[in-house]
Amino acid sequence: MVKTLVAMMILAFTGLAGAQEAKKIDESIEPPAMFVVEINGSIKSTIKAGEATTIPGEFKDPGVKVTVEPYKEFNYAGITLKYPQNFSFDADLADENVKMWNISGTSGVLMIQKYAMEMDHKTMANLLQPRYGEENARVSPCSMTIDGMEVPGTKVIATFGGTSISQEVYSFKQNEGSLLLIIQDSIDDQGRNTKEGINLKELISKTFKLK
Repeated sequence: MVKTLVAMMILAFTGLAGAQEAKKIDESIEPPAMFVVEINGSIKSTIKAGEATTIPGEFKDPGVKVTVEPYKEFNYAGITLKYPQNFSFDADLADENVKMWNISGTSGVLMIQKYAMEMDHKTMANLLQPRYGEENARVSPCSMTIDGMEVPGTKVIATFGGTSISQEVYSFKQNEGSLLLIIQDSIDDQGRNTKEGINLKELISKTFKLK
């Protein structure tokens, strides 16, 4: 009985500690760079910047090669995805009802928005259009493959000052509210996206997952 009680107390304590630890996650911190450590050209280990690792085996005068992974991993807001490691990262978490992250390259931009209430891609697109002036923006359906499934979205194409941008909006329901992905890119006179924007969308398509 005493052992059972002690076990229950330990479980309760570790559960509480785990919950407190989860609350400590700072989602405003930029994800760390990832590095591949290669030993003698064959043994590889991937680690995060600032992280220690142990590579099993015995080595005498090993050849060591360290390279940076081309991607970082976003692991906040109940999702995971990879993005180019040279993109900038910015977080705005001041409003408890909506948390926002902007991941930006030269032309391609990924905006991640987590809402405490229900929000969908059509509603967001209709909110974006008036910001550019309805005469300067048009809205149309779009879609992309995410995690092997075709996901519907809404696209806003806006032209101002001789420059055109495309914003594709996708929405996902979560246990607590909604998540929006907005993929932005510059487009030319023929409506073609930049190479950076195309690569960003393909990377999201392959790596995005809801937890």
